[in-house]
Amino acid sequence: MLIQKAQPASVKLIPSDNGTRYKCVYDAPGKDPTRRYVVKVSRKGVMTIIDRFATLEDAAICYALTPEGREDAAKLAKAEALRQEQDMTSAQAIATAVEERLELQTNGSGFVGVFQSPQGCKLPFMTRINLGCFATEEEAALCRARELAAQAVAPAAAADELALTCPICIEPIKADSAPVATACLHVFCRCCIEDWIEQSQPEATCPMCREPLNGASGSLTAVPLAAAADASTAPRRTGWNPREWQQMLVEQASVEAELAARAEATARSDEQQAAFVYHSGVPRPVDLARAGYRPLFSQRRGGHMSRGEAHPRASSWRM
Repeated sequence: MLIQKAQPASVKLIPSDNGTRYKCVYDAPGKDPTRRYVVKVSRKGVMTIIDRFATLEDAAICYALTPEGREDAAKLAKAEALRQEQDMTSAQAIATAVEERLELQTNGSGFVGVFQSPQGCKLPFMTRINLGCFATEEEAALCRARELAAQAVAPAAAADELALTCPICIEPIKADSAPVATACLHVFCRCCIEDWIEQSQPEATCPMCREPLNGASGSLTAVPLAAAADASTAPRRTGWNPREWQQMLVEQASVEAELAARAEATARSDEQQAAFVYHSGVPRPVDLARAGYRPLFSQRRGGHMSRGEAHPRASSWRM
């Protein structure tokens, strides 16, 4: 099948991560150097060879002119247009934050709650609560600030009961308790979370999701509560401090582990003795002792009944 060649500028070449850097183009060296690069596509489950070329560019142009190549080019163009429409520059993100009256929290190395993504990701910056990946740090910080603001101004009637309660002290969160949010967007009373961080050093983690609290108190963001949240009539409950809570969990875990080990050992012993009695017909030692028989153990033969004592027969033994 011969396809008319076109200029590279008028054709969108489809890139790929294979050895030739172009999709559906393969290097098949042979005796004829003019047929080194082959173009193959899968149509209805059958691998079809389109043509062979001497240069890599000609083979890439050939695939770009096929129906499959045009479809891939349309997908790439659509994705590129969507990315350019969604991505913000640093200046645009800062201007949007000023317009929406949002504060982009910063620390010594950048923005609070914004981390650089691994090298495999196309966009270099991300947040740890899966808000998305972004091209600039400012855009990622703006997304986080919007999420915090949305949680702060949510109507109290539609909010969950636990959303207005500090998970540490189990008390209603009010404006006088200075509520703050961690980098993972969990809200606590400032005094509670600062006490937690101080007692959990040097590796402080969030009490809710166990995310590392980098920078300790520097990673906390003040959260303004809505007016309806200040007038919350939730019943007050007496909570535990972090040390008492951790001690209770450790004690409960140790008690449960000890009880489970005892139950397992008892069940294993009963199963083994029951199986021995069932298969051999010989009664258990505890039953012999109850019946008045005293076994005499020998050092050379491992153990036997004392001479002169009648061993009970399995057939006449009553369990």
